[in-house]
Amino acid sequence: MPSVNPQILVLARKTAGHDLLEAAKTLALTDGKRATAGEKLAAYESGETPPSRSLLVKMSKQYRRPLLTFYLTEPPSRSDRGEDFRTLWHAVDPSLNGIVDALV
Repeated sequence: MPSVNPQILVLARKTAGHDLLEAAKTLALTDGKRATAGEKLAAYESGETPPSRSLLVKMSKQYRRPLLTFYLTEPPSRSDRGEDFRTLWHAVDPSLNGIVDALV
């Protein structure tokens, strides 16, 4: 069975606009006796512990990535979003860039 690429787990989380603790919270990871939720997610992302299939499904929903993306040998190249010609009266929240990247 193919293994999950830990680099892609980190890339997917960062492009979705989540930091480590926020992502652990949205994935419903809980603190245990041996490790906190953030430490558990860090162990998955470093390759120390392989994530379960159900956790991968949660990650794909939260990070807005297809499940098969986590099994790629190398991270996918970032596509060009194009030029944005809209004029907004307020600054765009950078955490929303992950949604645009997932759609493109």
